[in-house]
Amino acid sequence: MKETPVLLRKFCIAAVVLSLLLCSVFADHQQTVERVFAEIRHGKLENSASLVRLGEAAVPEIAKYAADSDVGVRGEALAVLQQIGGDAACRAMEPSLNDSAADIRAKAIYAYFQRCDHSQVPCEYLLPGVAKAQPSALAIAAAGFCAAAEEDATTLLTRMLKGNVFVRMEAGSAPIVPRNLAASVGLRIAGQEAQEVRIRAALHSKASVAEPEFVLRVLTDLPDAMAKEALPLLSDERPLPGSPAGGRRLQDAAVDAFIARLHLRTAFEHGRPRRYLPEEIEQVRAAASAALP
Repeated sequence: MKETPVLLRKFCIAAVVLSLLLCSVFADHQQTVERVFAEIRHGKLENSASLVRLGEAAVPEIAKYAADSDVGVRGEALAVLQQIGGDAACRAMEPSLNDSAADIRAKAIYAYFQRCDHSQVPCEYLLPGVAKAQPSALAIAAAGFCAAAEEDATTLLTRMLKGNVFVRMEAGSAPIVPRNLAASVGLRIAGQEAQEVRIRAALHSKASVAEPEFVLRVLTDLPDAMAKEALPLLSDERPLPGSPAGGRRLQDAAVDAFIARLHLRTAFEHGRPRRYLPEEIEQVRAAASAALP
């Protein structure tokens, strides 16, 4: 019993030391984040990687810059959060889905598709963003996840089926696709099977490479039957829009899509956009053909 006060004192001392260490680490993170974003504000981006190395512990500080008045700073903060990943970073990216700048909104939904469970996309941010000017095709499609709880989502997507309007697939100089295709994908995600006619037409399009490329981007959210119809794209050697000579082809995008949809384990490196070897494509084709009914 005499040892109890001694043990208690030791525990209290350890707790104080740990608290001081955590405060020191937090202060160091805060200073690093402030310094790097001060550089970013003046066009120096080379130290952004140091923010990624700070990891999730720095997310609260980095998130403050995702709401900065400077659109360039907001974009860089979003890029850093995307690279860090994890639940905290995903939550920090959510308000960017309704940013005032169309390019930031497009980058945010792309980041969400890459790093977060996009089927759980926060509708309170996404839908107002989609309703603004120049929504990206990915954002329009993601609105389908909101249709079950938000009647406005279905109304918005149905309205977007009309007109000969084109939207960016993602941000920046990404290829453009018909808005009605993105809306059809969103409505199919919401359960409207009749939209498969439009999506199938995109998969088999000979006039456009961007249309089947977009369907591949959202392949994880479409039914097995539609994924099976996409298998021939593993043989499609048409270059992707904006790809340089000898660059990526539609079949390379199909490889990435099937690996993501089926969670395939491969004997080759993947996860970064590249041109795949014939034997790598065949490995994915065999695995996908066996996995899809």
